[in-house]
Amino acid sequence: MNQNKQQNSFMDPKTLTAVILSIVIFLGWSTWMKEKYPNQFEKEQAVVSEEASVANKAIEPNNKITATQETDKIAQSSYGESDAVKSETKDKDLIALNQVISVDDDVWTFDVVSKGMGVKNLVLKQYFNREKGPMAFGASKGTLPFESHLTGYNNLLHFKMEQVSANEIKGVALSNGMKITKVLKLDSQNYSLNTSIYVENIKGIFNGVTTYISENISQKEQGGFLSANMFDVQDFYVFHAGTDEREIVNKEEKLEVSFSQVNAAAIGSQYFTLAIANRSKVYPEIKSKSDFNNQTISGILSFPRVNDNSYFDIEYVSYMGPKSIELLTNVDENFASLIDLGFFGYIASFLLKLLVMFNDFVGNWGFSIILVTMLVRMVLLPTNISSFKSMRNMSKLNPIMKDIREKYKDDPQKRNTEIMALYKQHKVNPVGGCLPMLLQIPVFFALYQVLGRSIDLYQAPFIFWIQDLSAKDPYFVLPVLMGITMFFQQKMTPSTMEPAQQKMFMFMPLFFSFLMASLPSGLTLYMFVSGLFGIIQQLILTRSKTEDVNDPKVVTIK
Repeated sequence: MNQNKQQNSFMDPKTLTAVILSIVIFLGWSTWMKEKYPNQFEKEQAVVSEEASVANKAIEPNNKITATQETDKIAQSSYGESDAVKSETKDKDLIALNQVISVDDDVWTFDVVSKGMGVKNLVLKQYFNREKGPMAFGASKGTLPFESHLTGYNNLLHFKMEQVSANEIKGVALSNGMKITKVLKLDSQNYSLNTSIYVENIKGIFNGVTTYISENISQKEQGGFLSANMFDVQDFYVFHAGTDEREIVNKEEKLEVSFSQVNAAAIGSQYFTLAIANRSKVYPEIKSKSDFNNQTISGILSFPRVNDNSYFDIEYVSYMGPKSIELLTNVDENFASLIDLGFFGYIASFLLKLLVMFNDFVGNWGFSIILVTMLVRMVLLPTNISSFKSMRNMSKLNPIMKDIREKYKDDPQKRNTEIMALYKQHKVNPVGGCLPMLLQIPVFFALYQVLGRSIDLYQAPFIFWIQDLSAKDPYFVLPVLMGITMFFQQKMTPSTMEPAQQKMFMFMPLFFSFLMASLPSGLTLYMFVSGLFGIIQQLILTRSKTEDVNDPKVVTIK
């Protein structure tokens, strides 16, 4: 009997072998079928997913609003305020997903979306890119420019918006029992949005409000030194605690910096910027964030809660436009430093004001550059005349200096002593001829910064083939003309150099022409006009009958 029970048991080895073999055959067959007919299995999976989705919709008819409420409940459970969800549920009409209000006038066009009342699809109508296409900027993926949320809360703010007037948009959002009101007042002529945010009925843990500035990461490569596209880069700018910081945005490296006590912040390109200036008593902190998935760079401004009041309010001005000194300073004085005019910033600012003044008079930026060049040369005229006289006197001393070098060729110390005594006797300054050049170097680099940074010269035409003074000369006419003027000016200038050195310096005009070929045509125009002015000046001084009282012909070597 025991034997019969053992034979009929499930644990019989033959039965177990049959079960295991069946499982192996089933799994193998299923795997083979999936590989042979993959589309069929995907369709079956899609049908199952669709049926599950339909079942969920039948249970929850208003799926979008419920999803928002569930997010609020998760955040609410973290902060221990379950009553707030009940309050928010009563005001479902204030929850607005995917609401858009479009702004379109003669200055710009953009959309204000319900998520954080951020800005999207920004296009400046009065400017174009280098390819003559619409001037569009600002991030379109991820976090949008000037989007606002509650600091530390997981749920996003979705505002129900209304256009109060042609220049005012108001939005209201509810989160965890708190009412958040955001108002945008448009100032199109100054490319700005005056923004105020007010939070009421604060309960529990409330850390403040966060607002973003965000931009697409540029894919352009920065040009080298003294290149027309040297300035064509993005930077992350912060003015805080009385000082400013500037970081270059790299498309391959993360930018992770943070600052406190922020007055103004911006993410900008060569000629355009997105910026925020604080107008509240609360000073925010800012952190940068690189999002390589969406190819965006963001600045996260956090306005902290500083007291236990049941309300919280902040105010700031947003700027979305060109880097124009006039516009930026009209909006906020802290924006003045957004344009980096370099080491000689004071000279550059003065030259820019001169250019603007002359352009208001003549109506052409190219002729304004010519007038500024002539003004600079007139200011430096006394030093140029002094330099010419010094160089002429030096050239008259050349025969005597040659004799001194020959006589003391084996005694360098004695040779230098005799040459310096000769200079002193005839009151000749050996470095006097370099003074005008030294004085022009700051002007050159200051004007280089102005032409490379100022939006006023961006795509500004001159005459004929020069249709953009901020770009290089397309036919290289101005660099060639500049090289020719430099050559003749060099030939006309008295020199104390030896013949071998003079031959070497004959290649300088060719070198500078090659160097200037890639620079903004406005800067090449400045160099050409300056050289032309120098040739005329040399002709006048050369024909002058005035002789120096120190006649080197009477000098003898003891």
